[in-house]
Amino acid sequence: MLADEIKAWLREHKNAITLGASYDGIGSMQSTNRGTDKYNLDLAFFREVWSHQPLHMTISKDTLLMLVEGVLDVQEIAFKIGSTADAITLKDFTATTFTFNGMDYKISGSSLVKK
Repeated sequence: MLADEIKAWLREHKNAITLGASYDGIGSMQSTNRGTDKYNLDLAFFREVWSHQPLHMTISKDTLLMLVEGVLDVQEIAFKIGSTADAITLKDFTATTFTFNGMDYKISGSSLVKK
């Protein structure tokens, strides 16, 4: 968490420094992957100061089945995903296809596509 005085300094110097945020989507994804509650993150601050900066979203074997919900959650707060090569990190799983709510998806390169 950033203190108000640090936020003020970062706003003043936003053209000289860019920060990124790691956010995994719904609360259970954030908690599983990062051990922190999503509500402890001031995403509004990051969106206000660096709206061009994508979020870093980690998808693990423990959160893969929540991927669609997580992406929708991120889109709901109006962040971009995937505008840099490593904006989405896939880690710790071997499956490349999965079913969510009766729909089949596969990971193809760096994209999630419906089968």
